[in-house]
Amino acid sequence: MNDTPMPAGPIDAKKRIILLDGLRGFALLGILFANMTEFIGWPYMTPEQDAAVTVGWPDTVTEFFFEMFVHGKFYALFSLLFGIGFALQLKRIQERGEGTGRYARRLGFLMMFGLLHIILLWIGDILLLYSVMGFALLALRGLSNRALIFGAILCWLIPIGWEVYKVEAGFNVFAALMPIATPWMQQLGFTQQDYMGVGFWVFPDYWTHLKSSVIELYLRFVVYADQMRFTKVLGMFLIGLWVGRKGIHADPVAYGPLLRKVATWGLVIGLPFALLRALIMTGLWAPDMAELPILNTVAYVFSAPFLALAYASIAALAWNAGKQAFFETFSPIGRMALTNYILQSVIAITIFFGWGFGMILKVPLVAIIPITAAIFIAQVWWSKWWLARYRFGPLEWLWRSLTYGKAQPMRLAAMSAPQTA
Repeated sequence: MNDTPMPAGPIDAKKRIILLDGLRGFALLGILFANMTEFIGWPYMTPEQDAAVTVGWPDTVTEFFFEMFVHGKFYALFSLLFGIGFALQLKRIQERGEGTGRYARRLGFLMMFGLLHIILLWIGDILLLYSVMGFALLALRGLSNRALIFGAILCWLIPIGWEVYKVEAGFNVFAALMPIATPWMQQLGFTQQDYMGVGFWVFPDYWTHLKSSVIELYLRFVVYADQMRFTKVLGMFLIGLWVGRKGIHADPVAYGPLLRKVATWGLVIGLPFALLRALIMTGLWAPDMAELPILNTVAYVFSAPFLALAYASIAALAWNAGKQAFFETFSPIGRMALTNYILQSVIAITIFFGWGFGMILKVPLVAIIPITAAIFIAQVWWSKWWLARYRFGPLEWLWRSLTYGKAQPMRLAAMSAPQTA
């Protein structure tokens, strides 16, 4: 580890992987912070529950900070990195003269992981959506670089148009789609009220959760449709594919001027809209206007993608300035992103959900800072320990083995250079 500025010219494959995996690890930290607000049940607390656990202004400051700098931004950053990873995979496929069948299988097994994540653990999954939109990205791989940019812009604008339509037409996605699930609920002995708020998360019976998970899987897609997450994710995928094609990750020094522009404009555009969204989401600004959902969506569209691009650009500029220690610290957890993402759910659910220690609705929001930090530090340590002995994380190994149709070498002795799934 050193602070020596990077020389001009492309960086070698090993350092390039450290750069991307370090960013991926950083994104996982932000995602854990965002998910932790859900795990503790904060958005679903009644006024009485909130009054019982809140510690006052520290919770208010934490909520505002998270809404402004965390929520949505790190999912967008993770989506950007997915697109870059797709570009690298596509390049390898083309160099080998292969078809895209193996990558399609890779996406199919990612979909399997996402389904199992929702069914066995909790509804707050991103893997299923990533796999579905990954197939869309695969279909769009032939777009020109200019078309990728225009496609991304269109993907970001669609949620605004969708929100305008919902408000003007008085269309409620949940009211329209929830009745479809009602017969399933009745057969299982549940009602719509069971799925409101923290729902089955507070129940001590894991079997009840498993029975309800089919409905929760459906509800996940209802949420995707309501918020138009499909195009939000695809837009960042397209930008990531563009970045990967241009090779910005491979030679960040050469692209220094572009990175500085993206960082600057990402902050100039993103921060004011992030401030607006934070004011709306925290209720600090709550005007009585029918168009507020539209304004909230506009604030999201012009904050999350732009700040994610700013975060990535600032990180790359830090790399150029010789701050490789940051990336080397976060790289191990990034190399095991799938394993650590699922592990974060397992740990948090064990602590908070009813079939674990049942701490949901019992801790103030500010408490997630030390809790998240402790979990993440443990994951960084464990990931470093694991990768000193094995080629891949446990789930990365399984994913790769399923994709290739045979068990892959696991011991580090069989490896000649670091790899990422």
